[in-house]
Amino acid sequence: MKRWTNILIFIMGLNFMAMGIALYLKTNIGVGSWDALFYNLYEFYGFTVGTWVFIASIIIILVSQLIYFNPKHFIAIFTGLIQGWLIDLWFEHIYVFELSNLSLRFLCFFVSLFLLGNGISLVILSKLPPTTGEVFMLSLQNRFKLNQLAGKTVSEFIAFIVAVLISIINSKPFNNIGIGTILSLLLIGSIVQFATNYWHKVFSIS
Repeated sequence: MKRWTNILIFIMGLNFMAMGIALYLKTNIGVGSWDALFYNLYEFYGFTVGTWVFIASIIIILVSQLIYFNPKHFIAIFTGLIQGWLIDLWFEHIYVFELSNLSLRFLCFFVSLFLLGNGISLVILSKLPPTTGEVFMLSLQNRFKLNQLAGKTVSEFIAFIVAVLISIINSKPFNNIGIGTILSLLLIGSIVQFATNYWHKVFSIS
């Protein structure tokens, strides 16, 4: 791919991810594993969701390097900064609505998973600095020889455990954990795999 195409795919991916994350935060039926972690930090310790995305990014990258060292992944700190800003933009300034109808909340949740999965696949395909969650996923894949589906599912499960531990420490067990969290844990890996195959064909990536 030409460099400008990589940049376009990267920007599309980050924006799709931010749209998806901000939307399922609005549905209030339980958020995905990583975002349950970020949202719990936001509720318990202040700052914005996007700020915690950036702070946690630094920690996640350091842990990822212990699993599988790849110095290029340190650049993902800047991806975390951009992603955090985009999430705050969509969550606090664009999605200025409340979802009260349960059927609509579930519909928006599945739309958000679709956006998120496509965003993740586009960022990876761009070959530009991945998000920190994807750095963690790629580290697991490389260390333990996992495919993309297995790597994504394992990384999501680990984030889920950490989010639960933080909520227990703050005397609100399973805060922001709900049916949406379980659905995300079960489905996001398959969505990323499907979206990756689709975007490979769209951009003729070998």
